[in-house]
Amino acid sequence: MDGDSRLYPRLRTRLRPGKLVSNEGGFLADCAIIDRSTRGARLRFFDDTARPEHFSLLDEVEGVMQPARLVWSAGSEAGACFTGLREVPEAAELARVSGRYYAVER
Repeated sequence: MDGDSRLYPRLRTRLRPGKLVSNEGGFLADCAIIDRSTRGARLRFFDDTARPEHFSLLDEVEGVMQPARLVWSAGSEAGACFTGLREVPEAAELARVSGRYYAVER
């Protein structure tokens, strides 16, 4: 036995770029998605930005956003559980919050 007691296996994502987006659609923080399951994700942050309890996680590679809740945080990493269904944002919304130069406010 490998000691992993997760109910849903995690799949490595090769450090996908991600963003935390507020419920109002504003940018909160950049992150890397280290691994993900159908129920949650492990994230790595690049600075000490405050991590809200509720947010949407944007996977920039797949172009999907999913509501999430922070469940743990340790150093530069954190874990989130998904609280809703994945959705594909409209192209204008995706362009606004993704990529290197994003809109900070809505």
